[in-house]
Amino acid sequence: GMGAVMHLLNAMEAQLAAQTEDLASAYKQLKASQLQLIQSEKMASLGQMVAGVAHEINTPLGYVKNNIEMMEMFFESSRAVVEASNALADVLLSPASSEQELQLRLATLAELRQQPSGEADDLVKLFADTRFGIDQISELVQNLKNFSRLDRAAAADVDLNECLESAVLLARNVLKTRVEVVRQYGALPRISCMPSQLNQVFLNMLTNAAQAIEGPGKILLKTETEESWLKVTVQDTGKGIPADTLPRIFDPFFTTKPVGQGTGLGLSISYQIVQQHGGDIRVTSQPGKGTRFTVRLPLTPQAAQAPGNRPPPAAPQGEAA
Repeated sequence: GMGAVMHLLNAMEAQLAAQTEDLASAYKQLKASQLQLIQSEKMASLGQMVAGVAHEINTPLGYVKNNIEMMEMFFESSRAVVEASNALADVLLSPASSEQELQLRLATLAELRQQPSGEADDLVKLFADTRFGIDQISELVQNLKNFSRLDRAAAADVDLNECLESAVLLARNVLKTRVEVVRQYGALPRISCMPSQLNQVFLNMLTNAAQAIEGPGKILLKTETEESWLKVTVQDTGKGIPADTLPRIFDPFFTTKPVGQGTGLGLSISYQIVQQHGGDIRVTSQPGKGTRFTVRLPLTPQAAQAPGNRPPPAAPQGEAA
């Protein structure tokens, strides 16, 4: 009797241990594939962004190139004047030179000075313009570098207003002049976070908002603090999200975009990133009117760990935006 029961218990325990091990290994695999998904979504958005940034760089690059060509022309014409002036000075200084040579040098110089050559003021403006263009290119490249840093633990004290501005700069290609960005930034304390990950979240929201707007429209970016939270609102005047799809927008691979245009991972990964920062994302939408996403992040990293401070899980609510 008793021996059989013990035998049965041991067998059950062994089976349970084996199942627990299977479960742990399955969980580990799931974690690994989740990291891969985050990477692949990052690469997808990075790919779209690189195309956008290449497009963006083309504009300042175009006028920097144009300016340099004009400077070359200025340089050529002023070089001829300098050479003629030097030749005249040589004649004046040489005791052996004749009146005839002097007249010739003067005539050459007079002729060159009549030719239209660039004014010094124009040149100063061209240099300033060119420097501005090069600064714009540097800024774009710097933003691309910040965004693409695959920082596992590179937490920094960040001003979220700067994070948003960085995302706006990168999203310029999708916003173009069609979408007006309205900023209502509050004064924010710096918070400890992973800036490149939050850049990814904001870039994703801006891109979605821009794509939801057909024709001209507006995106409102609003930041504020509320009790122990920091709130970022991204609200668009786009086509809105139908009530039946609203509960699914954070599901992995769920996308309303045409085949080949969306991975369906952007929002689910944004959601994960915000959750890892101890925050939440809420969404409200009204078809035909627009959508509002609200990201809440704890002001202090401790707020994320203290269970009392944690917000209820953000069940997306389909209330009016």
